[in-house]
Amino acid sequence: MINNRFKLNLFIVEHCVLIELITFGAYFVLHLIRKYILYFPIQLECFSKSIVPYIDASKIINLVVAVIFLIVILIFSMKELIWRLSHDSLRNLFKSIRLTYELRRFMIRQSNHNGESTVKISSYNKAVKSLIVDFNKKEFVVKMKTAIDLEGQKLLEADLEKLREQIAVNTTDYHTSLFERKGKYWLCAGSKI
Repeated sequence: MINNRFKLNLFIVEHCVLIELITFGAYFVLHLIRKYILYFPIQLECFSKSIVPYIDASKIINLVVAVIFLIVILIFSMKELIWRLSHDSLRNLFKSIRLTYELRRFMIRQSNHNGESTVKISSYNKAVKSLIVDFNKKEFVVKMKTAIDLEGQKLLEADLEKLREQIAVNTTDYHTSLFERKGKYWLCAGSKI
Protein backbone atom coordinates (compact mmCIF):
# COMPACT_ATOMS: atom_id res chain seq x y z
CA MET A 1 0.00 0.00 0.00
CA ILE A 2 2.80 2.42 0.89
CA ASN A 3 4.66 1.56 -2.30
CA ASN A 4 1.56 2.35 -4.40
CA ARG A 5 1.14 5.71 -2.60
CA PHE A 6 4.78 6.52 -3.24
CA LYS A 7 4.37 5.73 -6.95
CA LEU A 8 1.21 7.84 -7.13
CA ASN A 9 2.88 10.77 -5.35
CA LEU A 10 5.92 10.48 -7.62
CA PHE A 11 3.61 10.44 -10.64
CA ILE A 12 1.80 13.59 -9.43
CA VAL A 13 5.05 15.44 -8.67
CA GLU A 14 6.50 14.44 -12.03
CA HIS A 15 3.51 15.80 -13.92
CA CYS A 16 3.39 19.01 -11.85
CA VAL A 17 7.03 19.65 -12.70
CA LEU A 18 6.29 18.91 -16.35
CA ILE A 19 3.40 21.39 -16.37
CA GLU A 20 5.61 24.03 -14.72
CA LEU A 21 8.30 23.47 -17.35
CA ILE A 22 5.75 23.84 -20.14
CA THR A 23 4.40 27.04 -18.56
CA PHE A 24 7.90 28.46 -18.14
CA GLY A 25 8.72 27.54 -21.74
CA ALA A 26 5.58 29.27 -23.00
CA TYR A 27 6.37 32.47 -21.06
CA PHE A 28 9.98 32.36 -22.25
CA VAL A 29 8.95 31.96 -25.89
CA LEU A 30 6.38 34.76 -25.59
CA HIS A 31 9.04 37.01 -24.05
CA LEU A 32 11.46 36.27 -26.88
CA ILE A 33 8.81 36.93 -29.50
CA ARG A 34 7.77 40.18 -27.83
CA LYS A 35 11.37 41.32 -27.51
CA TYR A 36 12.83 40.32 -30.88
CA ILE A 37 10.05 39.82 -33.41
CA LEU A 38 7.68 42.64 -32.51
CA TYR A 39 10.54 45.16 -32.50
CA PHE A 40 12.39 43.57 -35.40
CA PRO A 41 11.74 46.45 -37.88
CA ILE A 42 13.09 49.00 -35.41
CA GLN A 43 16.34 47.09 -35.01
CA LEU A 44 16.87 46.83 -38.76
CA GLU A 45 15.73 50.23 -39.95
CA CYS A 46 17.09 49.87 -43.46
CA PHE A 47 14.88 46.78 -44.04
CA SER A 48 11.85 48.00 -42.10
CA LYS A 49 9.85 49.03 -45.14
CA SER A 50 10.13 45.59 -46.70
CA ILE A 51 9.66 43.58 -43.46
CA VAL A 52 6.81 45.42 -41.73
CA PRO A 53 4.02 44.27 -44.09
CA TYR A 54 4.97 40.61 -43.56
CA ILE A 55 4.81 40.66 -39.75
CA ASP A 56 1.23 40.35 -38.60
CA ALA A 57 -0.55 38.92 -35.58
CA SER A 58 -1.57 35.62 -37.21
CA LYS A 59 2.02 34.76 -38.09
CA ILE A 60 3.16 35.53 -34.57
CA ILE A 61 0.37 33.41 -33.06
CA ASN A 62 1.21 30.53 -35.41
CA LEU A 63 4.86 30.80 -34.43
CA VAL A 64 4.01 30.81 -30.72
CA VAL A 65 1.76 27.75 -31.05
CA ALA A 66 4.38 25.89 -33.09
CA VAL A 67 7.15 26.65 -30.59
CA ILE A 68 4.96 25.60 -27.64
CA PHE A 69 4.09 22.30 -29.31
CA LEU A 70 7.74 21.76 -30.15
CA ILE A 71 8.72 22.31 -26.51
CA VAL A 72 6.04 19.88 -25.30
CA ILE A 73 7.10 17.23 -27.80
CA LEU A 74 10.75 17.67 -26.84
CA ILE A 75 9.95 17.33 -23.14
CA PHE A 76 7.97 14.13 -23.62
CA SER A 77 10.49 12.64 -26.03
CA MET A 78 13.41 13.52 -23.73
CA LYS A 79 11.67 11.72 -20.89
CA GLU A 80 11.30 8.58 -23.03
CA LEU A 81 14.85 8.85 -24.36
CA ILE A 82 16.31 9.19 -20.87
CA TRP A 83 14.29 6.20 -19.68
CA ARG A 84 15.38 4.14 -22.68
CA LEU A 85 19.03 5.06 -22.20
CA SER A 86 19.00 4.15 -18.52
CA HIS A 87 16.88 0.97 -18.68
CA ASP A 88 17.00 -0.24 -22.28
CA SER A 89 18.48 0.84 -25.62
CA LEU A 90 17.55 3.39 -28.26
CA ARG A 91 17.64 0.64 -30.86
CA ASN A 92 14.61 -0.97 -29.23
CA LEU A 93 12.79 2.37 -29.26
CA PHE A 94 13.34 2.74 -32.99
CA LYS A 95 12.35 -0.91 -33.56
CA SER A 96 9.13 -0.24 -31.64
CA ILE A 97 8.31 2.85 -33.70
CA ARG A 98 9.12 1.17 -37.01
CA LEU A 99 7.11 -1.99 -36.32
CA THR A 100 4.15 0.00 -34.94
CA TYR A 101 4.05 2.03 -38.15
CA GLU A 102 4.38 -1.05 -40.40
CA LEU A 103 1.69 -3.04 -38.59
CA ARG A 104 -0.75 -0.14 -38.66
CA ARG A 105 -0.21 0.27 -42.40
CA PHE A 106 -0.68 -3.47 -42.86
CA MET A 107 -3.97 -3.61 -40.95
CA ILE A 108 -5.75 -0.41 -42.08
CA ARG A 109 -8.69 -0.99 -44.43
CA GLN A 110 -9.11 1.66 -47.07
CA SER A 111 -12.30 0.60 -48.81
CA ASN A 112 -15.45 -1.43 -48.46
CA HIS A 113 -14.77 -5.19 -48.57
CA ASN A 114 -17.64 -7.67 -49.08
CA GLY A 115 -20.40 -5.13 -48.45
CA GLU A 116 -19.10 -3.95 -45.06
CA SER A 117 -20.56 -0.74 -43.72
CA THR A 118 -18.47 2.40 -43.29
CA VAL A 119 -19.26 2.43 -39.55
CA LYS A 120 -17.83 -1.08 -39.24
CA ILE A 121 -14.67 -0.17 -41.16
CA SER A 122 -14.18 3.09 -39.24
CA SER A 123 -14.57 1.25 -35.91
CA TYR A 124 -12.06 -1.34 -37.10
CA ASN A 125 -9.59 1.32 -38.31
CA LYS A 126 -9.89 3.24 -35.04
CA ALA A 127 -8.92 0.09 -33.13
CA VAL A 128 -6.03 -0.56 -35.53
CA LYS A 129 -4.73 2.99 -35.06
CA SER A 130 -4.41 2.27 -31.33
CA LEU A 131 -1.95 -0.57 -32.01
CA ILE A 132 1.37 -0.13 -30.18
CA VAL A 133 4.49 -2.30 -30.20
CA ASP A 134 6.96 -1.98 -27.33
CA PHE A 135 10.33 -3.75 -27.47
CA ASN A 136 12.31 -4.23 -24.26
CA LYS A 137 15.57 -6.03 -23.64
CA LYS A 138 14.37 -9.61 -24.13
CA GLU A 139 10.71 -9.31 -25.00
CA PHE A 140 8.10 -7.29 -26.81
CA VAL A 141 4.41 -6.58 -26.33
CA VAL A 142 1.79 -5.70 -28.94
CA LYS A 143 -1.21 -3.90 -27.49
CA MET A 144 -4.34 -2.90 -29.38
CA LYS A 145 -7.73 -1.66 -28.24
CA THR A 146 -10.81 -3.62 -29.24
CA ALA A 147 -13.29 -2.11 -31.65
CA ILE A 148 -16.22 -0.15 -30.21
CA ASP A 149 -19.06 -2.03 -31.86
CA LEU A 150 -19.73 -5.75 -32.33
CA GLU A 151 -19.25 -5.74 -36.13
CA GLY A 152 -15.88 -4.05 -35.81
CA GLN A 153 -14.85 -6.54 -33.11
CA LYS A 154 -15.75 -9.48 -35.35
CA LEU A 155 -13.78 -7.98 -38.22
CA LEU A 156 -10.81 -7.40 -35.93
CA GLU A 157 -10.93 -10.93 -34.50
CA ALA A 158 -10.93 -12.35 -38.04
CA ASP A 159 -7.71 -10.44 -38.83
CA LEU A 160 -5.81 -11.20 -35.61
CA GLU A 161 -4.17 -14.32 -37.06
CA LYS A 162 -2.94 -12.34 -40.09
CA LEU A 163 -1.57 -9.72 -37.72
CA ARG A 164 0.22 -12.36 -35.63
CA GLU A 165 1.78 -13.83 -38.79
CA GLN A 166 2.94 -10.36 -39.85
CA ILE A 167 4.46 -9.83 -36.41
CA ALA A 168 6.24 -13.19 -36.66
CA VAL A 169 7.64 -12.26 -40.07
CA ASN A 170 9.00 -8.95 -38.78
CA THR A 171 10.41 -10.40 -35.53
CA THR A 172 12.20 -13.58 -36.62
CA ASP A 173 14.43 -13.75 -33.53
CA TYR A 174 11.42 -13.71 -31.16
CA HIS A 175 8.87 -16.37 -30.27
CA THR A 176 5.40 -14.83 -30.64
CA SER A 177 2.39 -15.90 -28.55
CA LEU A 178 -1.24 -15.87 -29.61
CA PHE A 179 -3.40 -12.79 -29.10
CA GLU A 180 -5.43 -12.84 -25.91
CA ARG A 181 -8.03 -10.38 -24.77
CA LYS A 182 -7.63 -8.60 -21.45
CA GLY A 183 -10.40 -6.11 -20.78
CA LYS A 184 -10.53 -3.57 -23.60
CA TYR A 185 -7.24 -4.67 -25.14
CA TRP A 186 -5.81 -7.41 -27.31
CA LEU A 187 -2.33 -8.38 -26.16
CA CYS A 188 0.38 -10.40 -27.88
CA ALA A 189 3.75 -10.99 -26.26
CA GLY A 190 7.00 -12.28 -27.63
CA SER A 191 10.22 -13.41 -26.01
CA LYS A 192 13.69 -13.67 -27.51
CA ILE A 193 14.69 -17.13 -28.71
